[in-house]
Amino acid sequence: DVLVNNGGTSGGEPIERESGRANWGWDKVLDLNVKAPFYLTRALLPALRAAATPENPARVVNVGSVAGVAHQPTPTHAYDASKAALHHLTRKFASELAPDLTVNAVAP
Repeated sequence: DVLVNNGGTSGGEPIERESGRANWGWDKVLDLNVKAPFYLTRALLPALRAAATPENPARVVNVGSVAGVAHQPTPTHAYDASKAALHHLTRKFASELAPDLTVNAVAP
């Protein structure tokens, strides 16, 4: 079985702009880009483990972003930080869930 965590959202504005928005959408971005893959993967662990065999482990693929690994010139602070967090979460899951599951990320 395979779980692909492909949800994501972005938003941002220049750091010096004062729009009056409480947090520039940080909560929405972190909720969808970091917390949702964590909670969904955790919720599906029993089904993923049940489907795994030693020859064919279950798989989790997190869709990150190049913005999580390299500086981007756009003012998307929350998005960039959230995708970096997702890449790190992928490494944590990969270490903790092996050998029943393989966990990888792609960064389009």
